[in-house]
Amino acid sequence: YFDEVEAVMQVAPAPAKYFGASVEALARVAEERNYRHRPMDRNAPECDAQNACDMGCPSGGKYSMDLAYIPMALRHGAFLLTETRLERLVIRNGEIKGARLRSKGKAVQVKAKHVVLSCGTLVTPEILWDHDLGGPAVGQGLTIHPSCSVSARLPQKVRCFDELIPSPYMIDEFEAQKLMLISANLPLDFAAMPLQLVGHRLIDEMERYDHFGTWGALLAETVKGRLRRLPGGEVITTYNMNKQDVQRVQSALALISELFFEAGAEQCFPGVRTWPRLRDKNDLKAFREAKIGAGDLVLTAYHPLGTCVMGNDPKTSVVRPDYSVPGVEGLSVVDGSVIPGPLGVNSQVTVMAFARRAVDHIAPKLDG
Repeated sequence: YFDEVEAVMQVAPAPAKYFGASVEALARVAEERNYRHRPMDRNAPECDAQNACDMGCPSGGKYSMDLAYIPMALRHGAFLLTETRLERLVIRNGEIKGARLRSKGKAVQVKAKHVVLSCGTLVTPEILWDHDLGGPAVGQGLTIHPSCSVSARLPQKVRCFDELIPSPYMIDEFEAQKLMLISANLPLDFAAMPLQLVGHRLIDEMERYDHFGTWGALLAETVKGRLRRLPGGEVITTYNMNKQDVQRVQSALALISELFFEAGAEQCFPGVRTWPRLRDKNDLKAFREAKIGAGDLVLTAYHPLGTCVMGNDPKTSVVRPDYSVPGVEGLSVVDGSVIPGPLGVNSQVTVMAFARRAVDHIAPKLDG
């Protein structure tokens, strides 16, 4: 399934011409230390380096779903509604009959022998709660890959925002510790956040942003959050980092800063509110020994997984291994919510491989 998805999505290593000088600098340090490192695999065969991957490729160079599987589905007779909201699943006598939708302001009734929910880790649980489905494990087991980054001012111009790609390279030496170091060529509108500076100090550094490079760390966490439904119907997310993961983030930030200083960085900005700037290796030593709390960290989170996990025990899982939802015939969940995380890597291909596997379970139940 993975091989098939990667072939359809035209996955290949990122071209070296889009790495940038800050990526090359840390790759050299990694090579000197005998760390494993390599280009990132990407689904962007026609990339033209606009450095906007996370916001949606403006030129269509990224081979995403709108260019790959959706056109394939349409060629095979699929009918696609946009601007459409699910209002209610239609279930009678424990069997799915279809769905009530609202599409562009109009009510639409759809009859169906089978309905697949693919609304994502954060929304699918809410739909199951609306219909009293899924059991006690719905909303449990949320993982989000908490991520941190270090921006460093280098003596040479690196222009990491200029005709490059955001994450072309990785250092995977620490895979056993469930830690991945990833290059992060930040566009200008994202660049100020990791610096944790304000006023003239922020302006002074941003004036020299063509000397800045950024690397981040993707952490496979040891804790799990949850979604909860309040009595009034509102769904909230609860996620609390433990001390172990805070220390792992701190160690990752220190490691990236150390690599940057070895590459010649003048200063490092580790994205910690209480430690906005590291001026030299003496500061780095003090930073390693400092007591830092979760609230001090400037984190982002990606790849939410696991709120409707797949399994055989109804006390700990929501969907069966064939993706079906117990209690109603003809309803499946196929998205990241069924995958128990964390994976420690970008979950896109895993989610798609799970979806491709679902076809082999669902198609035999349908005519034709």
